[in-house]
Amino acid sequence: MRKTRERATYLISISVALIVFGSLTALPILPTRTATAATNGSLTRLADQPASGAVANGKIAFVGQQNGNREIYTINAAGSDLKRLTNTVQGGVDEYWSDNPVWSPDGRHILFQRITVVLFPRPGFKIVQIYVMDADGSNQQPLVTADGRNNEYVYFPAWSPDSSKLAFVHSNSTIQSSEIIVMSADGSNRTSVAESRSINNVGWSRDGTQLSFTTLDNTYVINADGSNQRAAPRVFPPLYAWSPNGLRFAFGCGGICIVNLDGSNLIQITTSGADSDPHWSPDGSKIAFAVYDDYSAQVVVVNADGSNEKGTGTNAGSPVWSPDGSKIVFNDAPDFNNFGVYVMNADTSVVTKIADGSQPSWQAVPLTPSIIDDTQFFVRQHYSDFLNRDPDADGLAYWSNEIALCGSDQQCIEAKRINVSAAFFLSIEFQETGYLVYRIYKSSYGDMAGAPVPLTRSEFLPDTQTVSQGVIVNQIGWEQVLENNKQAFAVEFVQRSRFTSLYPTSSTPDQFVDQLFLNAGVAPSSTDRDAAINEFGGAGTSADVAARAHALRRVAENSTLKQQEFNRAFVLMQYFGYLRRNPNNAPEPGLNYDGYNFWLNKLNSFGGDYIGAEMVKAFLISTEYRQRFGQ
Repeated sequence: MRKTRERATYLISISVALIVFGSLTALPILPTRTATAATNGSLTRLADQPASGAVANGKIAFVGQQNGNREIYTINAAGSDLKRLTNTVQGGVDEYWSDNPVWSPDGRHILFQRITVVLFPRPGFKIVQIYVMDADGSNQQPLVTADGRNNEYVYFPAWSPDSSKLAFVHSNSTIQSSEIIVMSADGSNRTSVAESRSINNVGWSRDGTQLSFTTLDNTYVINADGSNQRAAPRVFPPLYAWSPNGLRFAFGCGGICIVNLDGSNLIQITTSGADSDPHWSPDGSKIAFAVYDDYSAQVVVVNADGSNEKGTGTNAGSPVWSPDGSKIVFNDAPDFNNFGVYVMNADTSVVTKIADGSQPSWQAVPLTPSIIDDTQFFVRQHYSDFLNRDPDADGLAYWSNEIALCGSDQQCIEAKRINVSAAFFLSIEFQETGYLVYRIYKSSYGDMAGAPVPLTRSEFLPDTQTVSQGVIVNQIGWEQVLENNKQAFAVEFVQRSRFTSLYPTSSTPDQFVDQLFLNAGVAPSSTDRDAAINEFGGAGTSADVAARAHALRRVAENSTLKQQEFNRAFVLMQYFGYLRRNPNNAPEPGLNYDGYNFWLNKLNSFGGDYIGAEMVKAFLISTEYRQRFGQ
């Protein structure tokens, strides 16, 4: 990615490597969870959706036989508004049915197979066609046809994440050969990207760059253009699923296992040999799978680290997550003939039958536009949420233009909104105001009792507003205004009763400074420690208010502290700025810090790269954030 013009007013002097402002290329859709992540409720359910933005749960497509023939139907998750979309004909010379509906990631189309059983002149041979139709069943178009009379078949169709392409397997049993075909969603531009004696499954990574498939010999990963084919972990049976971050597989292994694409870090999270057919939740925190035992089956949900396993207790299989991760749809098969479609909550509670049928697929519906999607409003809101002020004209124009340069390119817009948003935390203005307040609390009190953060939003906001009062970086005299604010705030802070009760004036300068560094979690150099102690000018006690304020600032502005708390503060400010709440406030599940800890671990695991960790993106497209603006 390339970098464009920089201006001292708005661009970053801290961690420049983390953010590239001028890029017009789309950012990859990368992980929102790791295998050991804790759940984080509504916030992360939308974090791994297609680049079109946040989504809601739409209709469920499934195969039903309500008219006596296998057809594609849709129904609402509550069981209302049943509609038949296909109308094939059974009887006569040939028999027809429709099968395997799959919603496109953008929710606009349904892929399905139309199967013809030829009765004459060679009974039993199948002609299999891959069809696509609009969401309402209109505009049904055949994309691929394979004639079983010539020993040709097509199967395992898969959408690309942006809905623009399809991948499928084409086989010819006469020559014992299979190939993966990638083509445009309208059936054009067909390209063979891989060949093998037998290909059993095709999966498309969430970022759209890679395909996976199994053969009789191994499992492979290739680039979507067919280049760079390499062996992945061998997984059998060939039912497996990419993790949402595109870096791991879940598969049956005498249980359910998770493994990196290079075969490393194999984790077995369940141990029953009957466990199969894993499906990751959209946020990557959980896996639903089917347990097949003789003539029964049930759906089980487990955290991705193997904890908190819950079963439905019903005879069921083939689980599919709702787009927002809040529910699961699955087949119920009381006698393996009379199938039913059931919906349950993600915690396996409230199981409801909605239709007779099988092979369910859940539609993702992009949410309607909100005022926060307006570029200028988006930028203005960030000034309010992170800098506590109205935008200056130059700043508003600059950041708005950064996004406007994308034109109508939605992937570019998403990427630029993420970068622009992160810039407000990373900016000089916030680093010298809000982040300083964070470090002053950290140095003074350590973390809150039983919590991984040093302050609450109700403490943070007024203090940050005090330090940032009148500060607009690069305006004449801004440095002096900032310094005056810092001095006044530090003097006032050290006189608060909470501070003086912890640091009595009778303590020596050494005791005072050492306690500050201890709370900060920093082992200072002798030079840094002596400089803070020397603020007291050799006095026997730490009673001098001005000296206390100077010493506190020396600790809070320590370079080691700045570096080690950077990611922790980055995550906390996502909650303070975007969601306007503490990390453990409602609607946080459990009213604990699991969500905060997840994002901190995620950001750390990506070396502070908020783009790779998708942290900023997750907050921006979360339901909780967007509901602030009426959506």
